[in-house]
Amino acid sequence: MKLITVLVLLLGLSSCSTEEADDLVMRLKTRDSRELREVTTKLLLLDSKVIVPALRKGLLADKWRTRYMSAELLGKLKASEAVADLVTALSDTADGVVASSAVALGEIGDSAANERLVALLAHANPDVVKRAAEALGKIGSPSAVRALWPHRRDDPPRLRAEVIKALGMCHSYDSQASLSDSILHLSRELLDHWSPQIRIAAIVSLRSFEYTGSIRQLLRLANDPDEQIQHVAVQALGEIQSEDLPAWFGDPSPNQGLIISVLSDVVKETSNQAVRTKAIRSLGGIRADQATPLLELLVLEGTPEDRREARQALAMIRAPK
Repeated sequence: MKLITVLVLLLGLSSCSTEEADDLVMRLKTRDSRELREVTTKLLLLDSKVIVPALRKGLLADKWRTRYMSAELLGKLKASEAVADLVTALSDTADGVVASSAVALGEIGDSAANERLVALLAHANPDVVKRAAEALGKIGSPSAVRALWPHRRDDPPRLRAEVIKALGMCHSYDSQASLSDSILHLSRELLDHWSPQIRIAAIVSLRSFEYTGSIRQLLRLANDPDEQIQHVAVQALGEIQSEDLPAWFGDPSPNQGLIISVLSDVVKETSNQAVRTKAIRSLGGIRADQATPLLELLVLEGTPEDRREARQALAMIRAPK
């Protein structure tokens, strides 16, 4: 009798949770930002076994805002069971829902969405094309490269940037060697582009090539006037841990000391905490012995974040090799 009572109570609670999730999903249509935050917070506190089915139904709601937010939350939850629903949502009549569904599919990372995402590259709305390219990059399937390549010079720059990043993330020398060489050449060329968005995209693209032959440009970009570019370039330099790596290919005088010098100068000169933190981490990542005095000084005189990061960098440098 007690067992039956417990089961009845559990079924009742499950039913209540399902009804609550359905009601919350229907409230995703709100235009009130405060209410939307409240609703999404409550939804994400529920069990995913309850939320995901409710959000999948939300993709079919009458209100486009509900469909838009349902797609977004399914992406945040990385709900692989909703891939087919999200692929269907790529045909939604509202461009915002299509874009949100593309983003969600990229977050989930299932290559089953590739074909439909590739088709979106021909969409009339540049934002939809941008989101499709972004999703294809996150999925990283080489089969998308040939479809992405014709869009490498598309405008506006924010769209082109996503295409460039996606090309680097998707390329494969195993299946398309000559096209990979073309992507490498293009990415290196775009490190000098006038648009900061494009320069950042080029660095991101080059990461999958281990920054082949790009060391001098990265050293220069670490001092770029744009702090976002600085941040990405400094991170890239922290991934180049020896003179034998591809980043130094073709350089007449490989010298890791150049990286250490540039990163140390960034630490000393920048007023941007995020950039300085990234430079400190990069010095630790390449185990820059020469930077030890600078890091020790930061431990004594830096900001609280500087002190924490400098201690961690020193620990990496001093760890047994």
